[in-house]
Amino acid sequence: MEIPAGATVYIGPPAKPIAKPLSDAIGAAMGKIPEVVEAHLPMVFIEGQIDPAVQVLVVVLEENRPSSHARISAALGAVLPTSFYVDVMESPTDDPLLPTIRKTGTQLDLNRKLN
Repeated sequence: MEIPAGATVYIGPPAKPIAKPLSDAIGAAMGKIPEVVEAHLPMVFIEGQIDPAVQVLVVVLEENRPSSHARISAALGAVLPTSFYVDVMESPTDDPLLPTIRKTGTQLDLNRKLN
């Protein structure tokens, strides 16, 4: 998903977040993709594009990496129920929306072990 230039974007914490077992599974799946440095599930509203507001998977990718959309979709397909859909927004590490996204408290645990 791409946000149109000049669009007003509203981002916040969800009132009714995705069930924790499912968000944990999404985080673990994103953690298996090396170029994913963060993943979040904030509530997003963009008039005419994401209307009504829904939780969106925001995937922050390493700088200068090509899109990982195919890998992200495949990873989600392996963990999401067949009747469940989540929009995905790829974001660079310097995205001006990232501080607002982080403030929502919806960052997923990528389940990566530190050395």
